[in-house]
Amino acid sequence: MKYYPITLIAFNRPYHTFKTLEFLSKNPEAINSNLHVFIDGPRSYSDIRKVNSTEQVVNKFRKNFKNIFIKKSIKNKGLVSNVVESISEVLEENDATIVLEDDIQTSIGFLNYMNRSLENYKNSKNVWHISGYNIPRKFNYSEKETFFIRLMFCWGWGTWKDRWKSFNEEIFSLNPYYIKEIFSPKMIKEFNLNGNHNLWWSQIEDNASNKNETWAIFWYAHIFLNKGLCLNPVDSLCLNNGLDGSGQNCNKNLIGFSKELNKSFDLEFPENVIEDKYFLVEINRFFNYPNLFFRILKVLLSKIKILRNKLRWL
Repeated sequence: MKYYPITLIAFNRPYHTFKTLEFLSKNPEAINSNLHVFIDGPRSYSDIRKVNSTEQVVNKFRKNFKNIFIKKSIKNKGLVSNVVESISEVLEENDATIVLEDDIQTSIGFLNYMNRSLENYKNSKNVWHISGYNIPRKFNYSEKETFFIRLMFCWGWGTWKDRWKSFNEEIFSLNPYYIKEIFSPKMIKEFNLNGNHNLWWSQIEDNASNKNETWAIFWYAHIFLNKGLCLNPVDSLCLNNGLDGSGQNCNKNLIGFSKELNKSFDLEFPENVIEDKYFLVEINRFFNYPNLFFRILKVLLSKIKILRNKLRWL
């Protein structure tokens, strides 16, 4: 097996970083893997201790990996720059990389799946992204262990040097105004998985209106514009432990959690590199249902608030 380098993006969450490395180090492939850790610089004086503690945590795992390379920024770059620049740096000297942020819990079979996938599809130019995550939904589909879909998940993933280079060198790749200009209504619908929700396109709009600053939605847009596909496991190999309000763009949200992670090794890959319509529909349904639930909940809470205000005056 070829062992591709791991890129870990970290900042001021030493405990989250510890848990991420604790789970990752349990993978048998970890001891043969190079780990590149990029720690962003402090935003304020209060961050200095946390950033230094994060570095100390990483150093405790040196015996668990082949090599650990740490690069700590003096100034704060921000999440977008830290992610994009870090991945680009690792891919300057490597054909592919496995990417984790500091709040991702991985199963024992994660690195096996990632390394095999990156090696297997390195010459399949319509495959752009390997996802380790999948939604916590029970699929009535036992024939496959992995599948292809247009959607990109960034909670434990990997890609290749040539695919990332086209994104990194595209001058408009992180420009929401450019994306909004070239996407037609039909493309927007396809971008949203042909669903009745606006989950992904709304992220482009939020970046354009400065409500949010993210990078992953633009990577997905780049893959989409190149008609690329992403490989996913049917049962998730990782989950996000940072949905506790501690992350920059991850609020408290139960969607990111899964009770059981896939601990299997040597997952089987699809026979053909084509989008799986069954999983496209099922994932679309998953995101439609929470949307409907939260819309109804919002209306009910609004009515309760109005009723409560009326009762105060009785």
